[in-house]
Amino acid sequence: MLKRNMRRRSIVSGTFRVDEWEYPEEVLREALVNALVHRDYSENARGMQVQVEMYPDRLVIRNPGGLYGPVEVGSLGVSTVTSSRNRALLKILEDTPYGDGQMVCENRGTGIARMLVVLGEAGMEPPRFSDDISSFSVEFPNHTLLDEEALGWLASLGLRPLSRSQMTALVMMRNGAVLTNSGYRASTGVRDSRSATRDLKELVDAGVVEQAGTRGSTTYQVASPVQAPVVLTANEEGILAALWGIVPR
Repeated sequence: MLKRNMRRRSIVSGTFRVDEWEYPEEVLREALVNALVHRDYSENARGMQVQVEMYPDRLVIRNPGGLYGPVEVGSLGVSTVTSSRNRALLKILEDTPYGDGQMVCENRGTGIARMLVVLGEAGMEPPRFSDDISSFSVEFPNHTLLDEEALGWLASLGLRPLSRSQMTALVMMRNGAVLTNSGYRASTGVRDSRSATRDLKELVDAGVVEQAGTRGSTTYQVASPVQAPVVLTANEEGILAALWGIVPR
């Protein structure tokens, strides 16, 4: 049902063209499984349903029953502390294979962390969690960092093809972010510190990023000569978007 109402696009990352859904499929599956596993099935919640609401600017998944036990919104995806009001259901889904060889529900405490990584790899903003006594919701903004305007700006820099992670980080820095090695990895999904250092060094060597500090205190921000947005005509935006791989479907 969700796929029938989602758009797809193709984007060029490095030398490859990748087809993407409007929202990453793995992220939506994790959010839906969480909503079903952790919802309130008590008599007080009888008749209440897990709700999926799709708007032009966001997608919201809401389930009856707030967070259970010691888990807090601020620790989601960061802490390994877990608690479930439906342990039997969770155990069943952890042992139920999915079509791609994975289990329907991944190991406890890792699902949301994986969700954040996938969103970072897609150049998307992290989800917004909301918890109260009667319900819990997760909201996914329908806005990628790598939109047509941002890709047009990247193309105007005249750089060699960048990786998806480098494009994401560069646009984040253009929007005011100051990144560290760990910040780059958290924002893009790159796991290896040495790979992150290499990616950032390439941007510094290209003259589009400025490096400050050394070792553990090193920070990176967009170089001032390339910080200003580029204003393009509608025709120019279309040409550059096509060159960088954005193809609406």
